[in-house]
Amino acid sequence: LLAGVAEQLDAPLGSEERVDVDAALAEIKSPDAKEITFRAAVAMASVDGHCTEAEHALLLKVRDALAPDDELELEAMEKRWSVRMRKTRAQIDRASDAFLDQVASNKAALTKEQYEKMVLDLDRKKIELLKTAVDDE
Repeated sequence: LLAGVAEQLDAPLGSEERVDVDAALAEIKSPDAKEITFRAAVAMASVDGHCTEAEHALLLKVRDALAPDDELELEAMEKRWSVRMRKTRAQIDRASDAFLDQVASNKAALTKEQYEKMVLDLDRKKIELLKTAVDDE
């Protein structure tokens, strides 16, 4: 999901080092960038189909930093994303099952190159499904 959001925002993925969330949020100035950032944060928090209490608390912090007038209805967005991501996860699970079925049925005949291509194709399909979920917002 991060790769899809980064591509949508035309922003490179950073390193895995910790980020000062307050400082990063303070750098976001344009209204469009604020809205996109908040929506992407909700999407990422909901990628597994639900938003934990800790994720919800962080989203409240992000929302308050980006939209202090409370325009963005967090709970409604979380619910929509939860439903959307459960559907997307189900699509990803079906794609993964199809991949495993294909591997099992061709196990003896698959070359290393064919298998690696299948893995890359599955990764691309998963990213495309996640991008579609993000783009549909």
